Amino acid sequence: MTTDALRPPRTTWEYCLSAADELVLWHMRQGGDVPEADRPRVVTLIGAAAYGLASSISLEGADVVGLPLTGPDESRSASVRGVLQHHALAALQTCPYEALGAAEREQLLAAYGSHTFDLARETAIAVITHHARSSSQTGQPHPTIRDRAPAMADARNDVEDA
Repeated sequence: MTTDALRPPRTTWEYCLSAADELVLWHMRQGGDVPEADRPRVVTLIGAAAYGLASSISLEGADVVGLPLTGPDESRSASVRGVLQHHALAALQTCPYEALGAAEREQLLAAYGSHTFDLARETAIAVITHHARSSSQTGQPHPTIRDRAPAMADARNDVEDA
């Protein structure tokens, strides 16, 4: 996923990708394993799960920060991790395809059923699980993207200060 210039997100899809990228970057800064070459696919997969969930509950634009990363019953796909676990393919199929992340989306769709897809999905789930574990230590067993914003900002500032 390449961008010529950074600009604020404008669409729900761009907000989902931006949030996904921040979630992945935090995970990596905390020692989580996401090979840099795999990062675009993992970001796109998390973004697609967030977009699918947002669409199903009519959240748009910046309001996607209210999406739950995990939930008490993930078999119902009422969280980003639940979508990743049970409906990752459908989420990819329904996210915008003529937009940012299009090449990664096509790679993931073409890789469905292979080790490459499974690895991206497992890594995406690990990212979300890491956020949930970190949040549970502060009393938030089922955090939203918004709940994770302070930790992600702190990690970003620590890297910039170094």
